[in-house]
Amino acid sequence: MRGEIVARSYALALFELADRDGRIEEFGDGLQGVAALLDESRDARLFLETPRIQREEKKRALRKVLEGKLPAPVLNFLFLVIDKRRQRLIRVMNREYQLLVDDRLGRAHVEVSLAREPDASLRAGIEERLTRFF
Repeated sequence: MRGEIVARSYALALFELADRDGRIEEFGDGLQGVAALLDESRDARLFLETPRIQREEKKRALRKVLEGKLPAPVLNFLFLVIDKRRQRLIRVMNREYQLLVDDRLGRAHVEVSLAREPDASLRAGIEERLTRFF
């Protein structure tokens, strides 16, 4: 529970920075990409989360791999997260950040279960009805 509170604080700080820049979705896409990398790559996750690897080495590797692919403030945010030894919470930070974006943009995520695979017409009808409803 404490980790989620900390992650939410970090996510809120990044969100406020992104909001001031008018780039909440762009920052969110960057953070989501990093979280996806950590979900998909055990090696990347272990590299960032292992305390035996020095913080400067982690930041150097992130700069090499991500510079120019992420907005600079998101990369700086990741450096801060590493400096504060909170990198194990990056995926939770991402989830909290995405919730803030969804709330700001009035998005709702729904799951629809059907007995069969929908064709394009049925899919469009469902999307239209859900959009109208929400």
